[in-house]
Amino acid sequence: MWDSLSIPWKSCLEEAWIAYCAGSLPIGAVVFSEEGEIIAQARNRRYERGNFPFGAKNQEIMHAEIQAILALDDTDLPRGTAELYTTMEPCPMCLGTWFMSNMAVLHFAARDPYAGSTNLLHTTWYMRLKEKKAFGPAEAWLENLLIGLAIETENRIRGTHTGIVYDRWKPVLPDGIEIGKNMITDDQLIFLRINSAPVAESFKYLISHYIESRTF
Repeated sequence: MWDSLSIPWKSCLEEAWIAYCAGSLPIGAVVFSEEGEIIAQARNRRYERGNFPFGAKNQEIMHAEIQAILALDDTDLPRGTAELYTTMEPCPMCLGTWFMSNMAVLHFAARDPYAGSTNLLHTTWYMRLKEKKAFGPAEAWLENLLIGLAIETENRIRGTHTGIVYDRWKPVLPDGIEIGKNMITDDQLIFLRINSAPVAESFKYLISHYIESRTF
């Protein structure tokens, strides 16, 4: 399954894995050009410690999509020629930032019933003014794996896998919730995270351990 993923998704997952290993939310985003190249990429940094790009001070807004778009010099980018890929459905802030960019297409790998806001497209006169399109999720197995990692992260950061986020996700993504609960006590996953193992090795383990025995 890993080998079959396209370059944009592999790059998104690499950024998401770096964020996860750094103690932040496992979300990554890339901008993919019309020529088939990654021209900007970034990760979620909300819970990281250290120096941040662009002199950012407010970590609450250091979402992957925001960082990727800020890293992109789209002043000379022909309108509609590049596309944004992200592992998680964007929140209102990230959706709005993408909407105001020169990119016309958005791809996301996992739905976010808590903060995901692609449903806002075309809901107002202004949001209908631009021809913007959002596609997702990418693959059911990938969506459930990413939700699992998000649940494990919520538990590690907040000390619980319950609460409003969990309540919103559970009816829509029960398989991902179950995977996430199992990840909490997964010693091999802890080892991979602590040692910042390569993304391909890590996801191949996750796929073999959590996905290949399931049918979505």
